[in-house]
Amino acid sequence: MKFIKERVIGKLGFMLCQRRKPSREELDFWLGSRARRRLGNSRFIGVTGSAGKSTCSSLLHHLLSERYIVAASLIENTPRVLARRLCQVERKDAFVVMEMSGHEAGVLDRSCALVQPEMGIVISVSNDHYANFRGIDNVIKEKSTLVSTVAASGRVFINSDDPAVLGMAPLAQAKVITFGCSQGSDYQAQRVRLDDEGNLCFDCCYKSELVSFKLALFGLHFLPSALAAIACANQCGIPLEVLKSKAESYTSLPGRCDLYQLMDGRTVICDTVKAPYSTLGLAIGALDAFPRSRPRRIVLGNISDYPGAFGPKLRRIAVQALAVADQLILHRPPAGVDRLIAEHGSKKVKVFDRVSEIQEFLRENGTPNDVLLLKGSSVNHLESLLLPWLGRVPCDREPCGFKHSCFSCQYGFLMPGAGDFLKYHEYKNGLVRKVI
Repeated sequence: MKFIKERVIGKLGFMLCQRRKPSREELDFWLGSRARRRLGNSRFIGVTGSAGKSTCSSLLHHLLSERYIVAASLIENTPRVLARRLCQVERKDAFVVMEMSGHEAGVLDRSCALVQPEMGIVISVSNDHYANFRGIDNVIKEKSTLVSTVAASGRVFINSDDPAVLGMAPLAQAKVITFGCSQGSDYQAQRVRLDDEGNLCFDCCYKSELVSFKLALFGLHFLPSALAAIACANQCGIPLEVLKSKAESYTSLPGRCDLYQLMDGRTVICDTVKAPYSTLGLAIGALDAFPRSRPRRIVLGNISDYPGAFGPKLRRIAVQALAVADQLILHRPPAGVDRLIAEHGSKKVKVFDRVSEIQEFLRENGTPNDVLLLKGSSVNHLESLLLPWLGRVPCDREPCGFKHSCFSCQYGFLMPGAGDFLKYHEYKNGLVRKVI
């Protein structure tokens, strides 16, 4: 009822000012802008990057909640979604973390004008969304919008290990704070490693302080996201020693290279949110964290964001995958896969059209000692392979036609006993608030 009342009042206000009826999108932006003007005491933090922004945002949300009331908008990150979620922010929210998409030219301009972030974080730059940008230079230009927008009184956090991101520093009005492994970084990571349980471990050096961190993030490529969140939370007034303790209770978002140690001894790495060609090697390289004596299999779905024909790229992917894995299992294979099988053999390259067929193959041919990497775009729903392995009812709706992830589906992981998977659903469907 409150939602309807606000939209009716907003529509009347728009009509009085503009002398016409608004479209639904215009009304969303009108209401979002009006809500932002009322939130002068809340401090907004914008997070963008080609990869790692959801992990950084969720970790920052978790860390800041140690001392503050914090709201966060994640997963859905386009300007219109941000406008709607601004209407859910309350004056009691000390900080608001907003993940911002930069999927096409001009998007961050709209988001920054709407959110007016006092702090900005840029994690990384790659050829993600190649179809929209047609080159890395245009991606850099779009991501740098956040850096140049933050006011002089704010803070901008940039990755010193990524030359494209570091090159944005001269565009900043605000104070620039760097993070990375590079010498001279304000927040420098040292002794970066994965422990025996797959946790990301490193020492964070800031000025005269040196504090060791351990986070439940599987993969060294999560370091920029973790270090950025720690740097920002520290600049917001929380000591590094306090952040160290808080970080140990963080749980990662499902589908982002998260690790599952199954009861039968099998290990599964699930990285099924997206699969841009330029960052595919990060997930494949995660298999090197396990002994070569264990059987390794990669289940690979759709690949996105690449220039030119896909055939040569698939052959390069196969060479890269089979250099670290014993078997490559393709879901919904593209044309030309016969050549791939001829080059590597039918035992090393397997092809299936349905997830249920992959499940059956792994049931008959897998071993309790297997290490499995599930890698694909959200359209593949490869995460549904986890359902029976985690003691849940397998999904029988294939092909389901849903665009959303199984992690936020009532036929997938949102059935009774959702547990940690509920967090993904909450972030996807609205503003999430943590109260101290």
